[in-house]
Amino acid sequence: MRRCQFAILIVLLVGNVFGCTEKKLTQTKTEDQNETTLKDTVPPLIILNAERDLIIEVGTEVDLTSGLIGLDNVDNNITTSVIIDDGGFTNTIIGKYTIMYYLQDHDGNEAESIMRTITVIDSKNAKLVAHRGGKGAGLENTKEAFINAIEKGYYGVECDIQPTKDNQIILWHDLTFKNYGYDDRFIKDMNFDEIKDYVLTKKETDGIIYTGKILLFSEFLQIIKNSHTKAFIELKESNSRETVDLILNEIDKSGIDWDQIVIIANSASIDLLVYLRSLYSNAKLQFVARTDYQNYMQTCIDNKIDLDISSTCFDDNHVLANGYLQLFHDNGLEVNIWVINKPKDLMKYLVLGANYITTDSLIPGEVE
Repeated sequence: MRRCQFAILIVLLVGNVFGCTEKKLTQTKTEDQNETTLKDTVPPLIILNAERDLIIEVGTEVDLTSGLIGLDNVDNNITTSVIIDDGGFTNTIIGKYTIMYYLQDHDGNEAESIMRTITVIDSKNAKLVAHRGGKGAGLENTKEAFINAIEKGYYGVECDIQPTKDNQIILWHDLTFKNYGYDDRFIKDMNFDEIKDYVLTKKETDGIIYTGKILLFSEFLQIIKNSHTKAFIELKESNSRETVDLILNEIDKSGIDWDQIVIIANSASIDLLVYLRSLYSNAKLQFVARTDYQNYMQTCIDNKIDLDISSTCFDDNHVLANGYLQLFHDNGLEVNIWVINKPKDLMKYLVLGANYITTDSLIPGEVE
């Protein structure tokens, strides 16, 4: 039925566009001949019965001529004369491609060109970063959580680091352990010996009570070193330049390759990222953007610091956030978007061009 309807549509289009052909022919007469010739002045027509903004998984076959028709008032069907500029399209490389369709008839009349885009994504092999080790095994920022994430094949694991009073570096997000069964003293005011035996407990949104013990940064580095996973290490507000020096010392002592390290900080600690850039020209650094992030974009670009932007920035002002995403890409920098937990949102940000996705619950290879 649809093919019949499409055929009827073509007939109607031909009739509407080319019905008055005789009235649009111009007469020309040569000087030495009395012979009169008619010249066609009606432009041909391109019809593309296909999706104009197509999103495909890598490897999906696409026929760029499917649904394509070229019509002319004199020569009728001239589809074979349509010129396709494929914009370098390949279904094996992730990216966004612009395809253009052009048509010219025998008298040089040009049809109105048609543009379409094809975006190639790879959702099953997206570079997923497990937020604080992810959900499902062990408490966040603990050994159990990180090992579970590594075993599930995450591209990276994100962690938070805090210094203790005696300059030990531990993995923890909050400034205290108040919400995990202990008092509200700041971690930076306690020695490691006071907290090393803490058994931290929290009931997560899945209803399961998770427990875990505090993990030293040095222990975490060894876990990462013995895997193919990258460590996305976030410097919290409690970190100082002296703390960064301690962190760098631990990294050097561990023998881990810097290719496995990404260091992150927000606006309160962006000066630490600039400091790190002065020491390591090739280190991977990311700026955490959430609120009032616009004021720091030029500093990031000048110091080759990637963007680690919250999805809430897109919710608040999609045009602005997407503009910065493109700006970073244009400057050869990468973009991580956090925290994404729904497959439809993963697709959305992969289409925008996110290089990494930080998630609590999406599992590598299981995204549909």
